[in-house]
Amino acid sequence: MQSRPARTIADPGRPVGTVTAAEAQAELDDAGDTDLVRVARPRLLPPGPPAPGWVLPKPVERGGS
Repeated sequence: MQSRPARTIADPGRPVGTVTAAEAQAELDDAGDTDLVRVARPRLLPPGPPAPGWVLPKPVERGGS
């Protein structure tokens, strides 16, 4: 297989297909909640408390004024 030389000249710019807020909202409205229900995992259980002696991260202290 023959190797190709690296390109040193950039391709011409191409416009980005942007979406307006109204278009995005319309897309979300069309999707509906039925897709989310289909992919949801109803048997997923939250994790229980950590085992005794498990090292937990220290809470972040946020300095006030």
